[in-house]
Amino acid sequence: MVEKDRFKRQYSSDFNVGIIGLGPKGLYALERLLAQIKAKNIHIPIVIHVFNQNSFFGAGNVYRNDQPPYLIMNYANKNIDVWSRELPEAVVPETPSFSEWLYEKNGAPIEHISEGFSSRASVGEYLMESFLKLREFRPVNVQIKMHVTTITKITEREGVFQLYGRKAEDYNSVTFNNLMLTTGHLGSGAKFDVESPSKNLIKFIYPVSQKLKHIRANKNVAVQGMGLTGIDAILALTEGRDGAFKSKVEGSIYYSASGKEPGKIYPFSRSGLPMIPRGNDSEKKSSLPFFTEEVISGLQKRPYLNFLKDVLPLIKEEVTFNYYKVLLKQHNRTFSFSPEFNIINKQIEEFHDTFPSVKRFDWDAFINPFPIQKVLSHNDVFNYVKWLIGEAEKGLDNSPMLAAASTWRQISPVFNGLYSFAGFDAASHRLFNTTYFGLFNRIAYGPPIMNMKKIVALAEAGIVDFSFSRSPKVSLLIEDGFDRYKLGDERKKIEVEYLINARMPRNEFRNENALYANLLQEGLICKYRNNNSGLYTPGCIAIDFKGRALARNGNIQKNITAYGTPTEGVTFDNDTLSRKRNNFASQWAHDISEQLVKIQNNSPLKDEQQHQVQ
Repeated sequence: MVEKDRFKRQYSSDFNVGIIGLGPKGLYALERLLAQIKAKNIHIPIVIHVFNQNSFFGAGNVYRNDQPPYLIMNYANKNIDVWSRELPEAVVPETPSFSEWLYEKNGAPIEHISEGFSSRASVGEYLMESFLKLREFRPVNVQIKMHVTTITKITEREGVFQLYGRKAEDYNSVTFNNLMLTTGHLGSGAKFDVESPSKNLIKFIYPVSQKLKHIRANKNVAVQGMGLTGIDAILALTEGRDGAFKSKVEGSIYYSASGKEPGKIYPFSRSGLPMIPRGNDSEKKSSLPFFTEEVISGLQKRPYLNFLKDVLPLIKEEVTFNYYKVLLKQHNRTFSFSPEFNIINKQIEEFHDTFPSVKRFDWDAFINPFPIQKVLSHNDVFNYVKWLIGEAEKGLDNSPMLAAASTWRQISPVFNGLYSFAGFDAASHRLFNTTYFGLFNRIAYGPPIMNMKKIVALAEAGIVDFSFSRSPKVSLLIEDGFDRYKLGDERKKIEVEYLINARMPRNEFRNENALYANLLQEGLICKYRNNNSGLYTPGCIAIDFKGRALARNGNIQKNITAYGTPTEGVTFDNDTLSRKRNNFASQWAHDISEQLVKIQNNSPLKDEQQHQVQ
C-alpha cells in the first residue's frame, strides 16, 4: 500500500484500461497485457477495469460454469488453451492447457481427454479459474477491478474516454486511456425474424436454465436454427427437464420422457438441414494439395478476388480429392496426386469405368441432398440424420463423405487470409457471408455424434418433429392478448406457443445494441464498407490491421481496439476459444506496454530510481 501511494504521488492519475466483455477473448487480452507489463518491468500504477454482463468473469454468457453438463462443445479439448505459448511468458507460474487441467482433475489418460469433447460448463470453470490466477499473480502495480454491468455508451474528450452503464456505477468518474471491445455474440446484437414483446419469444438461450424455464410442459415449441445452439435448446427442454437417454443394443439410445417436456419441438432453418456430426478423429490434420503456398501467394497479390471464380473452384478440388482418396482406397485402387486437376479427373473416370455402380461425388448433392424440394418431410430429415450418424461413426479414413466434409476445417485458416480486410469484391463478400459461411459451418463444424443420436432418439419418441424444417413462413398470432406463432402456410401449418431463436447472432448495428449505436453517434467508430467493385456493409466495426477502430472521419482510434466477434465481417470466423485466429490481443498488449514505457521513462519516478541505484 505504501508503494502504491508513492506511485500516486509521482503521477497525476492511474493509467486506466477498460476491457469491455470478459469472456474468453477478453480473458486472452488481459493475459497478454499482464505479461507485457511484467516483462517490460513497468512500475507505474495501472488499473485494468474488466466489464462483464454477469459475474462469470472469463467465461462470459456462453461458457458460464453453472450450465448443465449435457450441453457439450463441438470443439475438441486439445484445441482449448488460455495460455498463448508466446513471449513474453504469462505472469502465472503454472499454465495448464484445458486437456492438462482436465487430467489433473480427473486422471483419465491424457490422449483420451485431448481428443474428447467437454461440456460448456467445464470449459467455463477452466476459463474462470484462469482469470482468478491472473488476478492472483498480477504485477504489484496493477489493480484489476471487476464490474458486473453492461456498457451502453462511450464518450471521448481530449484523448481519454468516459464509460456509461445502465445505472450509476463506481467507474463513472474514471477516465480511460485505452479500451478493448470484446463484447461477444450477445453484445453484438441479436437479430430475429419475428418481433413481439412477449416472453414467448426467446431471443437468446443462454443460460438455458434461466431463459427457457418458463416454457410450459406439453406446449408446442418452434426452434429457429438447427445448429449447435438449436441442439442445446432441444436438450434443455428434454434432458434438462429430467428426461433420460438410455442405451439400447449396438450403441443406439432411446429417450425416456419425464412428462415435463414440450408437446412437440419443431426445429427449422433456411436450408432445413442438420449439421454433419463429428467423431473423435475429426481434428485429424491433412494437407492442402491445391491451396499451396504458391497459389495462395498468387491470389493475395491481386487487388481483390471473386469468390465464385477464384476460390470456390479450389475448394471444390480439395473436397473432391479428399472424397476420392478415401473411396479409391476402399476399393484397393491407387489414387495419385497431380497439381493438374484434369489428371485427377482422368483417374476418377477410370475408377468409375471400372466400378460403374459406385455413386459419383456430386458437389451440388453434397451441399444440398434435397435440391428441388421446397418442403422437406419429417422422414426426409430424420433418415438423412441417421445416415449422417452412420457416416460419422465410420471415421475420416472410412467415409468418403466425412473426409469431404472435413476439408473445410483445413481450408478455413488459409481462407481467412484471403477473406480478411476486403480480400473479395463486394458482391462476393456478401455472397459468402449470406450463403457459404453458414453452409460450410453446417458441413464442417457439427456436434459430437452422441448429441445427434439424442436428436434421433427424441424424434423416435415423437417429441422432435422435422415437418417444417425448411424455411417455413413464421407469423405472429395474437389471441386474447396471448402471443402464438404459426409455421407454414394455409396448405400446411402448425401453431406453437413458443418461438426460440437458436442462432448465434451476427454483427448488426441496430437500435437495441446501445453501445455500438452510441459509438456510431459519437463518431468514435464507423461501419466497415467493402468498396471493391461495388458496395457491401456487413455490419461490423471498421478496423485497421491491428484491430484498432476507425473513427467517423477515417482516422485510426489508437486507443480503441476490437477483438473477436465485433470484427466479424472484416475478418473471418473468430472462433470464441481460439487464441491464434485473428489475434489482435497480442499486438494490443504490446502497444499499450510501449506507451506505458514512454510514460515511465518521462516520469520523475525514473529519475528517483536512477538516483537510488547510483
